[in-house]
Amino acid sequence: KNGSKITYPHPAEFGMRYDDKLGTMESYGGRGLSGGKSIDFNTEPFDTDITVNGKPKEDCTQDEFAKTIGVQFKNTPGPDGTMDYHPFFKENVPWGMLGHVSKAPVVGDTAVDALLHFREIAGGPIIETSVFQEIDAMEGEPVVGLLFFNLSCPIWRKYAEYMIDAFTIIGVPIVPIYIRESHPCDEFPAPASFQPPEWDVIKAHKSLDDRWKWAAKAKAMYRLPKMFVDSLDNKLALTYEAGAFRGFIVDRASKGVVHSMCFGPANVAGKLI
Repeated sequence: KNGSKITYPHPAEFGMRYDDKLGTMESYGGRGLSGGKSIDFNTEPFDTDITVNGKPKEDCTQDEFAKTIGVQFKNTPGPDGTMDYHPFFKENVPWGMLGHVSKAPVVGDTAVDALLHFREIAGGPIIETSVFQEIDAMEGEPVVGLLFFNLSCPIWRKYAEYMIDAFTIIGVPIVPIYIRESHPCDEFPAPASFQPPEWDVIKAHKSLDDRWKWAAKAKAMYRLPKMFVDSLDNKLALTYEAGAFRGFIVDRASKGVVHSMCFGPANVAGKLI
């Protein structure tokens, strides 16, 4: 224990290792490699991974993200003429700003329950469930992953299947959660050099139907058996300080956080190793 918090092993200890020579995740038993999947970190897209701390085999911290990537959104003149963070960024990603004090659960904390929404069939009613209900539904699994994302983040789309495969490789089932857009074209568009025109059409969600439209597309793109969406008040995104790439592994029985991945498109290989 660390103080009053319980410490857990890194998910790699569930049955995976990182081979420095090959640059791949390989099974050595335990929960092990599923379906023959592996990730080669020496090839595209990982050869262009954005590393913000000089440590490509480690995830970045919130502070490291804020000092390098977050500060780039301090690009809007404030009332006194000094540069301030873009209003969308301030409202939706305060954890990407310098000086933010995180309130998100960390390893050893109990995960936070909140509403989730999903559809069983296209055009069917939107059904309510919750994070803990879906974790409990993974009967027989010692741990369950929570993975947050959206489709308007161009760098997420580049790495998405690798992120999802990484959970499969270590044998951890996920609850995939579609959250508010990172770059809605009508409020906070991504630079044209990053966002192809066919993707620069996703607007800020005004209803759960709006959100589900893109969640359903992600479900089909990534061949996921289920997909869930955050409530329109963005409760989960705000509570878990989540953007695309944010992930957690939760002990199914105790609901304790086993592992967390920092938000944002940086040190992606480090999130997975």
